[in-house]
Amino acid sequence: MCITPDMSAMSSAINTIPTVVYWNIRGIITCATQIAHLTSMGHDYKVIWDFWYEISSTEMQSWELSSLTSKIDHMHEFLRRQLENCNHIVEEKKEIEFRRSFNQLFETGHMDNMKILKILISPKDDIQPLFDFNTKIKVSLEVLRRRNVLLLLISWLDMSCEELSILEEIYNESCIHGSRTNALYEVVWIPIVDPSVNYTKEMDRKFEEMNEKMSWYSVSHPSIIDKVVMKCIGDRWHFRKSPILMGKELSPIMQQIKKLLSYDKDGSWALLCRGSKILTNGHGTTMMQTPSDFDMWKKDIETNGFDFLFMEYHDKLHVAANNCCRFEFPIAASRVPDGMRCPECHRFMEKYIAFLCFHDQDGLLELD
Repeated sequence: MCITPDMSAMSSAINTIPTVVYWNIRGIITCATQIAHLTSMGHDYKVIWDFWYEISSTEMQSWELSSLTSKIDHMHEFLRRQLENCNHIVEEKKEIEFRRSFNQLFETGHMDNMKILKILISPKDDIQPLFDFNTKIKVSLEVLRRRNVLLLLISWLDMSCEELSILEEIYNESCIHGSRTNALYEVVWIPIVDPSVNYTKEMDRKFEEMNEKMSWYSVSHPSIIDKVVMKCIGDRWHFRKSPILMGKELSPIMQQIKKLLSYDKDGSWALLCRGSKILTNGHGTTMMQTPSDFDMWKKDIETNGFDFLFMEYHDKLHVAANNCCRFEFPIAASRVPDGMRCPECHRFMEKYIAFLCFHDQDGLLELD
């Protein structure tokens, strides 16, 4: 995308160019004339009249040169403003086109996640825009090509201990069930800084501290994220202060993840989905009881639909069951939150110390 003649600022500049050319040529001739005149002056002037005539002529030429300089400076400033306006228009058009491409990319499915990574991280000339926590070195985007599920964690340069703890538990669970080279999903931290302020050493220190706390990939430096990308993230995913996880507000997602983690500790959990859309989730007992009681809520399916009635009946069972949550953090965990709210009832949870015995059942049988 470039400057075109149909831009009003460009049109004004083009109309002014002949005048600018004329005054520049006149200025060149005036400068050349005065230089030639000054170099031709000798030191043998005998007549006072001639002396004063030379002085008067030189002053006139100097005045004319000064006037030309002011005029040319004025025209230069005018053209500079027109060029600035043209560049501003070009940047606006580029931003509009980028936003269109950005939104279109996230509204369509892609087997290859590289398109999403490249438009977000914008590596430009940086062929290694990521930092790998595992190896402690910078790596290219290729390490994430065709990974099963890619989660993008977008936040400012600070996150709460609770949020990091939950994310770390989820990520570690993925690594247990998968492997480092084939995890169930990978997380990439995209740090966002305020584009209206200059990047400082203090901000860089916060970035390094946060980076050290994470067990997943991160962008190697916040400056890699383009300002237009920050605007698109803010507009599309309503990013303001709270961290977000791949386009959703992190707080609601974290609440749902916490529930599932608690259900898993307490037995089982289940999701009801239609395609890729998650309709509802809950404890295994209430989720399995809902279809078992199908005869009790099926009569209004034609008018209200299966999805609505399933969720409505399950919500009733869920409220009646009064399932609150519990979480377990190993004593060796690097971060244990000081306090947490229950994702079900939103009250502050009490903290307990538990002793759990884990036996190697095969080993016990061998001892017998």
